[in-house]
Amino acid sequence: MNRFKWFRKGRKAFAAFLALALAAGGFPGGTLAVQAEGNGNTLTTDGGSVEWNFTDENAAIYSGQDGSLSVTGTCTVNAGGHGADISDDTVFTLQIPAGQTTVTFGVCTYGSSTAKISAGDEVLAEAFLLNGAAEDGQEASIQYTSEAAAEIKIEVSGNGYLHKIAAETITPPQVAAVSGQVAVNPSSASAVGQVLVFTDQNGDTQETAIGEDGGYSISLPVGQSYTVSFKNSDIYDVTEGETLDLTDTGNGEPVSWNISCQVIWDTSKIFSFGIDDTIFTAAPGASPADDFSVSASGGSGSVELAATDTAIIWADLGGAGTGTLTEGSLHDVSGNVTYTIADNTITFTYTDAVTAPAEYRVQVKDNSASGTPHADGSTHSYDFRDGSVLSTLYSKEGRYALSGGRTVSSTDGLLTLVGNNEIAYNDASHGIIVKNGDQVRIRTAGSADIAFELCRHSGENDILSAAVGSGVSGTITPASCSAQAAADGGTAAFHYTGDPTELTFTYNGSGTGYLHAVSVTNLLPETAVRPQTEMPEIKEWGAGSALTASPAGQCLQLSQKGGSLPTGEALSSDVSYYGFEMTAEQNRLEADVTVDSCGSSSSNGVFFGAFNGAAIETVGIRGAGNLRGVYSDENEVKAGRINETIEEGQTVHFTAERTEDGFVITAAPEGGAAYTAQSSSADALFADENAEISFGFILADASVTVTNMKYYSADGTLLYDQNDCYEPLGEAPVVTGVSASGAPTRDAIHIAWSTADLPYGDGRFVIQARKDGGSWEIIGETQNTSYSYAVTEPGTYEFQVGGRLGSAGEITWCSQTAAVESFLPALPAPEPVAEGGSSSITLTWQPVEEASVYEIYRYSSDEGADAAVKLAEVTELSYTDETVSLEVPYYYYIIARSAGNSSNPSAMVWAVSSVGHTGEYVFEEEAAGITLTSCPDSTVFQDTITISGAVDRAGVMRAYVNDGALTAAAAEQEVAAGGSFDLKLALAAGRNDVKLIFTDTEGKATCLTYNFVYLTEYDMMVDASYTGAVGRAADGIPVYKTVQEAVDAVPADNTERTVIFIKNGDYEEQLTISSPYISLVGEDEEGVRIHCYPADLHPEDPAYEAGGDMDKRCAVYVTAGAQGFSAENLTFANDYVYGTEDGKSNKSADALRCDADGAVFVNVTLSGVQDTLYMHQGDQYFYKCRIEGLVDFIYAGDNARALFEECELVFVYEETHPDGGYVCAPRTAADSEYGLIFYNCAVTSEDGCEAGSFHLARPWGPDAAIYWINCYMGSAINAEEPYAEMSGNPHEAARFYEYGSYGPGYAVNGDRRQISPNQAETLLLSAVEALGEAYEGNIESDLASGALEPEQPDPENPPTDLPSETPDDGDTGSGNAGSGDTGSGDTGSGNTGGGNTSEKPSGSSSGGSSGGSTSSEAAQVKSAQGAATGDNADAALWMAVLLAAGAVLISAAVVWNRKRL
Repeated sequence: MNRFKWFRKGRKAFAAFLALALAAGGFPGGTLAVQAEGNGNTLTTDGGSVEWNFTDENAAIYSGQDGSLSVTGTCTVNAGGHGADISDDTVFTLQIPAGQTTVTFGVCTYGSSTAKISAGDEVLAEAFLLNGAAEDGQEASIQYTSEAAAEIKIEVSGNGYLHKIAAETITPPQVAAVSGQVAVNPSSASAVGQVLVFTDQNGDTQETAIGEDGGYSISLPVGQSYTVSFKNSDIYDVTEGETLDLTDTGNGEPVSWNISCQVIWDTSKIFSFGIDDTIFTAAPGASPADDFSVSASGGSGSVELAATDTAIIWADLGGAGTGTLTEGSLHDVSGNVTYTIADNTITFTYTDAVTAPAEYRVQVKDNSASGTPHADGSTHSYDFRDGSVLSTLYSKEGRYALSGGRTVSSTDGLLTLVGNNEIAYNDASHGIIVKNGDQVRIRTAGSADIAFELCRHSGENDILSAAVGSGVSGTITPASCSAQAAADGGTAAFHYTGDPTELTFTYNGSGTGYLHAVSVTNLLPETAVRPQTEMPEIKEWGAGSALTASPAGQCLQLSQKGGSLPTGEALSSDVSYYGFEMTAEQNRLEADVTVDSCGSSSSNGVFFGAFNGAAIETVGIRGAGNLRGVYSDENEVKAGRINETIEEGQTVHFTAERTEDGFVITAAPEGGAAYTAQSSSADALFADENAEISFGFILADASVTVTNMKYYSADGTLLYDQNDCYEPLGEAPVVTGVSASGAPTRDAIHIAWSTADLPYGDGRFVIQARKDGGSWEIIGETQNTSYSYAVTEPGTYEFQVGGRLGSAGEITWCSQTAAVESFLPALPAPEPVAEGGSSSITLTWQPVEEASVYEIYRYSSDEGADAAVKLAEVTELSYTDETVSLEVPYYYYIIARSAGNSSNPSAMVWAVSSVGHTGEYVFEEEAAGITLTSCPDSTVFQDTITISGAVDRAGVMRAYVNDGALTAAAAEQEVAAGGSFDLKLALAAGRNDVKLIFTDTEGKATCLTYNFVYLTEYDMMVDASYTGAVGRAADGIPVYKTVQEAVDAVPADNTERTVIFIKNGDYEEQLTISSPYISLVGEDEEGVRIHCYPADLHPEDPAYEAGGDMDKRCAVYVTAGAQGFSAENLTFANDYVYGTEDGKSNKSADALRCDADGAVFVNVTLSGVQDTLYMHQGDQYFYKCRIEGLVDFIYAGDNARALFEECELVFVYEETHPDGGYVCAPRTAADSEYGLIFYNCAVTSEDGCEAGSFHLARPWGPDAAIYWINCYMGSAINAEEPYAEMSGNPHEAARFYEYGSYGPGYAVNGDRRQISPNQAETLLLSAVEALGEAYEGNIESDLASGALEPEQPDPENPPTDLPSETPDDGDTGSGNAGSGDTGSGDTGSGNTGGGNTSEKPSGSSSGGSSGGSTSSEAAQVKSAQGAATGDNADAALWMAVLLAAGAVLISAAVVWNRKRL
């Protein structure tokens, strides 16, 4: 870059020098002078341009002659400023010298004059336009070359005006006659008629066309070089002869210059293909900017649109509008293309990769739908926002708007858009654009409900009118509605009553309208009911009125709104029940259940089994697809017994039976294994073994379809048969063709069939199969047009498909069958188990029948699945991989092979080789009991402090300040069991990381970490005991009683760091921070408590209660406007009492919500129970904090990322909830590298929490991401199952990973996925990079020093001796203790030493303020400050370095290390 800059400067200097030389006479001056010969404006060769300005009424030409120009006839000045009036008798004569003369005319906009221009006998222009210019005075020129002086005559015809005539004669340029041939590649292409462009060094161009013989000729001035190109450069590219050099060519010299070119856009690249009985042909446009031409011939296929790179076509795919394009669908594909198929889009790629176009895409829509609506009660939705009806190709910015009466239909043929004016696709938010006269036509089966989703941006006075088809008996209401919604997505509902028809909805108005979507529900006719011995009913328990039960033929549709069935609390009263009469008999109920829609929470869904209104025994389909046992114990609803993931919308066959051994529920997802849950004697529903129960369903905010329900008595009598109870609805579908093919995995055969009308109501397809010509056997029923048949035996399989109505209707078989000959199924896949050892990983598996050899494949987490390689080929049933690195996860799969067959790859298994992990420090029961008897507050006003205390065991206590051991200040002391210590420590100005490390006689180290701020200056002070006026200055420092008053005093446009010092005190207030660059510094994290239960402060608004609005229920809210916020040495708490019996199912009560990017929290305690800390967005940092809670007490939004370093995460004991909780519940954007990172943190619990029953996390969103790096996992954690599902999101699909975990809650298993050291380091550095100057910790130096590697225990030689000497002092902050630099070393783990019994003595005044200083002390602080340092520079240091969220407290050595990393 620097070399380039100096080159540019040199070039400018050279140009200036050249200009100076020219001005000084370096160029012949005579060639620039105008030689005036005779009177007036006389034209001379090379004498410059001469102009005769007719707009000047005093111009000499009006006398008849002016120098070289003379005029006869009409030529008078125009009064309107348009030059000269001219007419039929006007003749101009121009005397020109020898040379090349250019005559320029100032053409007027007005008039009708033309001119015949001649030179002697040569006519230069027969009717040269002198008038009619687009712009008044626009110039037009003509050129003539003569070897001697000559006369140009300009004879005017017609009346008009002339602004000017100008002329210039120059010596004719010396030219060369250039000619040659143009060779085209490929040779089949032609360039005849194409224009060649020759561009000289000044950018001037000359053009010539290529002749019929492929040659060209042109005269070009010599003395220059030319770049040769094609005017149509999108199609032709010059490959040889691109630079023509005429710098040394003589005048008139002929030059032969042949040119080669490449056709880069080949219009001859035409291809064709067939679908069904239609052949489609595609040809490129004339250039890349022109549309392809696509045509259809034969059959029913058609072309909707052909654009520059994509076409939309319609073809018969046999799926009644939903057909899938397959490899077998295409035929007769041209040899000049290859193709791939994805989502019914064909991408054709030309085999000629040299020329363009390279590819072309074709979207295929299925035209096989009959277009007949059915009165089945189902809702058909058409979303105009996703391009499924009107493609995004019809963009408002494009040229493909639907106009001139053109139409586009939905694939089911029931909706048509008619572009009478202009319909275009707008975007994914506002759907399609419509204008006056544009229509939406909808076919109905009779009475129907139609709902349009409208837009607030439509024309204010525009309307949407409705009309019934002509000749049809029916009415629609309303007849019209406003086309503008009050808010985006507002609906306009129409109701039609009458016979089948096509309804027309027309947009009327002068504005532009937008339609988001429309839905159509053809109303269901009443279903005939045949009463059974017993009939199910909606129960009165719970929210009975919220449930509807509607038969639709033989389908029963159950729908409930607003219910919730949470676990971990009493049975909810807002669910609804549908079941049979109460009974104590051993009856049995079975049914097929499909969830149509459901709330996203795990508390929503359908629950099958039994109940009595006070207790339940069920298995439910929850959320998007969680199959879960849900039942009542003595106190609450619990989840257990079954916990499986099923596909969304997958049908489950349920059976519930009361037996002598208990109540048994079986759930069998369609095509999957069956799962069984059995009651226990502790279940509340069966506390009395003779208790009466009702068999049936519970619904909580879900809509489901129930089919094939049967209810049996204990003796097997059928009491209720759903298929007998209701008459079937619909028609038997007709199958027109069948195909079958083996799956690529060779474990199934895929059968597909075509139909013109999809089944509705109780219509269904029936599939039967036979093997090797044997007997037919029905293998399945479906309403889809395909079926997958699992195959385990080799043979020839034949399939037939038919249609029938209802469960017992007659089957009409398609006459065509489909067969797969000699199908060889894959061998069964091995089922490996991986186990990590201290230096290897061992795989074991059971034998696979017929297999003789097993191939082992492996990749590491650093490499990724694409890098999997074949590791070995073995005949044994185990393999030990000794080529592994410690702590790196390795992933394996196995393929079994026989002499003529192979298996599919096995399921992936993984393991880590490790000798186990221990931390640098011990926690909980292993930690030494350390009691402090004297300790200052965390914010002090002097540079020395004293910490005193006692220890319950013998060992050595060492103190470190900013990672340096201060031996000169008695920072190391031996302590007897029950003995005391007394440490005097020197502090640097600003923040100080202080560690007390006690090493006992067994070598176990307990660490207490502190954050001491040696405060030198602040901008405001808050004192709970203050009684003066708000913000009144004391010694120059404004004082406030509440934190909110001080925060509000900072302007919203603040640009400077504002430090607010908060004295010890109780601040019950709801705090909101909205201004940027505010730093709150508490006197002590235990002494400054900012807290409230917001509902107590806003009793009139339920939004502030627990479970209320997320921006109101929080005690402290740091908004997005508070960029660069920081808090230090204080506590935020929400006072809501979790155990309150207030009936709330949601007890979320945040202590802190933070939306601010770059927010920093150091030595802050966050106290709550459920949802203690919420991070909505932005990058945030928590350092040495204590975060308390029980349920999801750290959670985050999609766009939040946070780094937690050396924090303690504490499960609080809650009497109503002692045996379960979750640390984290994040959402994370799918494209975000990480969500939450915990580094060197400790997860501990209060006394009373049940060991092994708490969890680390559950995913609030599907892409939730958490990484635990070198973290202590306390005894409360369920080591085997530390993660759980949430809101239908399985934890297995979330990004939950660990590295270097240790402690009693640590294990490595399939539920605890690991990352490698390299991945951990990359994540940490990414987090530091994202935080930028807001980062305060020591990650870079940790990584540089290898501190990321987990400590490996030595089982042979456990540590028993005390260290023989004091650890190396190390870097103490680059020698800048007096400057506020806090150094770069590791500062230990957690704020409180990980669960030791250390406490600060109340009222301690050792080394600092006791909390009783007054505002007047501010001046004393400042003066003492100056005396200690010799000046007041530390004030600026504090403002710029200490608490600024943008201050990086990293030494030069650390920065160097980071650069090296």
